[in-house]
Amino acid sequence: MIDGLDVWIQSSLPSLLTKFRAQPHRIVFGADKKCWPNHPRSPECTAIPHSPLPRDVYGNKTDTGHMEGGKSVDYELNRPRWVNSGTVIGYATDLAVMYQDVMAYVTPRVQKLTSDQYVVAQFFAKGAMYNVSLDYTSTMFQTMAFSHFDVEFTKTTRVMRNKVTGVEPALVHFNGWKPPFETWWKKTWWGNKSRDEWMEILRSKKVKVDIDGRELGWDDVCLGENDFLAGEKKPGVTRRDVEKQIIY
Repeated sequence: MIDGLDVWIQSSLPSLLTKFRAQPHRIVFGADKKCWPNHPRSPECTAIPHSPLPRDVYGNKTDTGHMEGGKSVDYELNRPRWVNSGTVIGYATDLAVMYQDVMAYVTPRVQKLTSDQYVVAQFFAKGAMYNVSLDYTSTMFQTMAFSHFDVEFTKTTRVMRNKVTGVEPALVHFNGWKPPFETWWKKTWWGNKSRDEWMEILRSKKVKVDIDGRELGWDDVCLGENDFLAGEKKPGVTRRDVEKQIIY
């Protein structure tokens, strides 16, 4: 499961599944360099595993990210170790159990909660209950908040590569600063075509629905989200309106 508006998929589903099955955990989330939106001294931010990356992976200032005068300072030097709820992969039975518990927690508090990540972080802190871990090396999920200097594009295959861990993540999640989501488009292997051109290709394809074996077109599957997914803007429609339509 991924966030719908700020994720690149740069490799195939079989490649992602191979990476997932090569690790021992039943559920894996993306890893962030900053604990957010939970309180920095909460158990969700402090009572969690440390990153397995070398303690000096960013030199002698590794893990010195902090808030100063209301501003984020040196978070790009933190090793990723906090949960990012925008990218997750796992076995359906295990995810169902975890998210049923999440919903049981959320339902009586829904009016007071503003972020799913706030809640998921609490359940990650209880990770032993669900056999859940994070993708600390960005093998599957590259979270981009405070990580823009960690990545580069390969010259031959034109995919994003994490220079720190040496891997090519299957998905790239542009949480945090958004401009590169658009400006780096031409650096990718699919960047030789515009968004409109790719939408035309997608609309021409059929996909098989596993439930009953039917083949459906893009418009059948995506219903009213076509304009939003194509990046087309409608008068009076804000980004928040789009997020509500897609998520809720």
